[in-house]
Amino acid sequence: MLLRINLELPGFQDALAEFLPKGMTVDACEMDAQSLRLACRAPIIGKVVLLAKVSVTAGGLNLRGFELEGAGLARSMVLGKLRDKISDLDVRRGVMRIWGDSDGSVAYLSWPS
Repeated sequence: MLLRINLELPGFQDALAEFLPKGMTVDACEMDAQSLRLACRAPIIGKVVLLAKVSVTAGGLNLRGFELEGAGLARSMVLGKLRDKISDLDVRRGVMRIWGDSDGSVAYLSWPS
């Protein structure tokens, strides 16, 4: 089944704050079965786009292969902070759980199926 949704989600930015480096905010999010695209603002750097590959699983999804567009020389520093944040990530919001690999290369989202 293909589902396309275009909606405003109050509180979604706050939930993403657990996942992103400190001070980075999200202006827009686009996701399909293969990719995630977050239009963000980062302190000092300005507008950037965070990209990730998406793998949909039964009752969840995985994000991996993180890339950053528009960060110039700060790219590796921001991606390093993102990996650190993901490696420490273990959050529950209702029935949803979000956690990361110890090396910060993969973020997992799960919910009861």
